[in-house]
Amino acid sequence: MLLLVDADSGNLITDGGRQALMDDPEGTNFPWFPELFSTILYSGPLLNGTDEVDSREALHNKVKGIYFSAHWVC
Repeated sequence: MLLLVDADSGNLITDGGRQALMDDPEGTNFPWFPELFSTILYSGPLLNGTDEVDSREALHNKVKGIYFSAHWVC
């Protein structure tokens, strides 16, 4: 495990430093801050049925809810 901590604030930058280092061995994106949720949310078009719509326009001033779930059967 490789934790990256901001030396000035003491805040955790990432607890996934080992994977980040393996994915970016040259350190191009160091110190590997996590991507902001808004960047991910607005990164591309959304689907409205079979049509693509601009994600920023479709989500502007709207209430957003994200539900994640996983189920495993043993």
